[in-house]
Amino acid sequence: MMKKEINDNFAGVLFLLFFLLAIHLLCNLLSSGPGDDVFNNGEAFKPSRSALTAFQKITLGAPISINQESLEGLTAVPGIGPGIARSITRERAKRNGFKNLDEIKSIKGIGPGLYGRVKPYLIL
Repeated sequence: MMKKEINDNFAGVLFLLFFLLAIHLLCNLLSSGPGDDVFNNGEAFKPSRSALTAFQKITLGAPISINQESLEGLTAVPGIGPGIARSITRERAKRNGFKNLDEIKSIKGIGPGLYGRVKPYLIL
């Protein structure tokens, strides 16, 4: 019994450490101000939101831009597959970008239910 409790506690501590590391990395990548340079081989690098892939952003809870994200990146949003992502990129090109998120409701395959599920993952 004692060994199982130790393993459970160890797993809990590892999960907590991973979660805190993910939050730390997200905060560092999203805030790039003066003095936040990271040096690699003597060259300065300013981290930014664009340094993350769409899949990384979604995993960390950061939304992606519906007006800038690639077709593949849009598929990182739970509920958006390749077909709907293709429709979004086509409609985006026709409209010269979306003016507000509600406009994607006009795309075939995006009803009120799906729109409600994907909206938290999207920004303009």
